[in-house]
Amino acid sequence: MDFGLYNRMNPEHVNFERHIMRAATEGRAQDMYDAMVARGIIDPQADVSPQDCLEYCHAASGWNLVDADMTITPEIASSAMILAVDPRSSEFAGMRRQNLPPEHIFSRRADFYTFGVLGQLNVTGNWHRIAREWIYGEPPATEIGQAIAQWRMSRR
Repeated sequence: MDFGLYNRMNPEHVNFERHIMRAATEGRAQDMYDAMVARGIIDPQADVSPQDCLEYCHAASGWNLVDADMTITPEIASSAMILAVDPRSSEFAGMRRQNLPPEHIFSRRADFYTFGVLGQLNVTGNWHRIAREWIYGEPPATEIGQAIAQWRMSRR
């Protein structure tokens, strides 16, 4: 779901996003930090540690990163968004002052909108298993994912 604004992403940026999500999923804070510094997202002189990067990612996208059933409520969806982007929040202030590239912001926008819709629906699922389809290229984890995969195969 991109809600109509961002339809294509450069494969290089997609691969970077996947690399960051894999590092976050696997708890590889240093790898995540090093990749973000190399990409120019984090200033190595800033007061941001590898652990700060990992904690920020989990605060904003933990629902995609934790391999467990989770019920998404409006409160959970709102608090994740506030922690990630509210300039008044002192938590993760160092991360919010870094140079997030536009493609990352658009990608997170789609995440937050999806998360918000799931919160309004008050649904439970293992969102990590679904996210692994994109992060790791794993087979679909749900019936609807399998149906979509079959439909795509039929169109080839």
